[in-house]
Amino acid sequence: MELLETIAYEHGLDLIETTSDGTGYPRDLKYAVIGFETFDEAQELADRYGLTVREFTRRDGWQLWVRGGKMFGEYDYEKVMGEGYPNEVIRTYRHTDAEDVISDLREHLQYASLRDMKILIENAEEVLEKLDGCQPDEFIVTCAGEYDGTYHCKTMSFAYDSSRYAIGIAE
Repeated sequence: MELLETIAYEHGLDLIETTSDGTGYPRDLKYAVIGFETFDEAQELADRYGLTVREFTRRDGWQLWVRGGKMFGEYDYEKVMGEGYPNEVIRTYRHTDAEDVISDLREHLQYASLRDMKILIENAEEVLEKLDGCQPDEFIVTCAGEYDGTYHCKTMSFAYDSSRYAIGIAE
């Protein structure tokens, strides 16, 4: 624990307590470090100190993180956000997808009342404005047509469906 504690302190990272039990029950407790900006940063420290780059997950409300398997790169957050929901609820757009936003708007306008048309158009205008500032390594998420946020495609941690995911280092 002392090594991991020192690494976390010296590099401004987070020390977490982990379990081997997938239900979050305290079993085979160990410590790990998360909070890395890039995978290369995590791999460099893992190599330097003889540690392993791993995935850690925690359900909301749990105290302990669950130790997962080895990781070999960042999460593809765009893929995570694009899966698991019907396309009409959660949509992702890249900086080159302005035509898709307009196409989606046209499709929804067919079935909308006059009042709803105004809201749909305003939402689409906001999404198009956000796409203008979107970088090639970012994507936009909409929820039911409304702008939800701009995110990096690759990430070292994220929250999804009442769980948290992070890539870090451990023994």
